Amino acid sequence: HHYIRLNSDDSQPDVARILAERARENQQRKQRVSALLEEMLEIAPVYACGQKIELKGKQITAKMNDACQYLLENTFTKLSYLNALSANSSREISAVLSADDIGQMGMSLGDELDNPQAIGEVDQYINLRSGQDERTLVADLLERFSKRPYGWPEGEIILIIARLTAAGKISLQKAGGTLQPRDAIEPLQNTRGR
Repeated sequence: HHYIRLNSDDSQPDVARILAERARENQQRKQRVSALLEEMLEIAPVYACGQKIELKGKQITAKMNDACQYLLENTFTKLSYLNALSANSSREISAVLSADDIGQMGMSLGDELDNPQAIGEVDQYINLRSGQDERTLVADLLERFSKRPYGWPEGEIILIIARLTAAGKISLQKAGGTLQPRDAIEPLQNTRGR
């Protein structure tokens, strides 16, 4: 296509005719290849996570979406622990840590909107680490819960840490001193402060 545009010359009608003919042939070839590829993809078996999966639907985009959904759900099996994602996690972290108590905001750690399974998972992990007299860094939590089998967004992990802090289940420390929840807002939202 690029070659034809560069070499198109109206002063040489024979060359222009040949180039136009080649352009039509290329367009027809592209359509044939596209149709053939679509046919092949419609009947092709689909594998994800080492398993052959049966997909409903005939359209390729629908099959691809279903295959990607299957792969996502089977790679990040604990992604579903997040029932709801916050629209603005940064603002919500500030609101949670600024409240005098978590009840003041009309929420509890068991509230569906607060992702109780995810909070329980983080809380359990911190308790296990503290039972072994190991300190838990916020960076460790971010690394653990952003990877497989969780796949949680960083903002949601920080929000869970903020909720646990506001509920008094954990305390945060910086430079050896324990932080009040209000004082933890800036360090939690600052990558270096974590």
